[in-house]
Amino acid sequence: MKIYIRIIVRDRDEHVQHDGLSRKLTFADIQNDLRIPLLVAAPHQLVLAILTRREGMILTSSCCTLATGSCRATCEEISLVDLATNNDDRWRYISKLSSFCSEQLVPFWSCMNETLTEIDKGQGFFGRPCCTLPQSQACIMVCLQAKDRDELISACRPSNEITFYSCLERQEVGQQCCSRAGKPECASACKELFASTTEPSVQLRTYVNNMCAHDHPSVSKCVKNYTLLHQQKTQREIFIVATGPRMLIADWLVGIFYELKPSAKR
Repeated sequence: MKIYIRIIVRDRDEHVQHDGLSRKLTFADIQNDLRIPLLVAAPHQLVLAILTRREGMILTSSCCTLATGSCRATCEEISLVDLATNNDDRWRYISKLSSFCSEQLVPFWSCMNETLTEIDKGQGFFGRPCCTLPQSQACIMVCLQAKDRDELISACRPSNEITFYSCLERQEVGQQCCSRAGKPECASACKELFASTTEPSVQLRTYVNNMCAHDHPSVSKCVKNYTLLHQQKTQREIFIVATGPRMLIADWLVGIFYELKPSAKR
């Protein structure tokens, strides 16, 4: 099954913007990253073909081509990644579209509804919040479609996507911890803690404890264990960064010293 992704050319110096992503790419970036040919469809438009096992997945808002004027301009500003990962952004975008796009544009709205339906199919994947982090465009696209972690391997290399995989690990632990919550208040507090990209603050940990400790102590214990492991890992990383370079510099200086030391024999 082929997926066609429309890319609108912003100018003629090989500078393009992916409809579905906020990042700007060059032709070379796309060819090197996805390793597939670019097919020229028209002077003002390019079509990028991607092979996939899934059917019917629309990765970008190619629906924009079905509109004109301010409606189309507004549509082209929308990031598919934001639509898929941020509910607040989604409703803000949809509200903005409603202001600029007439209800009479039936083909356009039908296309948008189909796009939203498709990206929602992977909404249950615990790693969905991490889909904004990959460096690779191909990895972002696969992440938006994925229903489980195994589906990421084809496009997301752990060695190249360290931040992304770190986020996945955090979200996976979060899913395990928060699934134990029975009360909505406890579940909400737990999810908020794991949504952070940094070490959970004392305030967040205290909030989770207040919401969960009485009725769901297993959630509080799970969060506490995660926090301890996260702190230990961070401390190890800081230690390596702090000591590693010094050791290398010290070795280098010793080598220089012996090379420059005058010989005892004249």
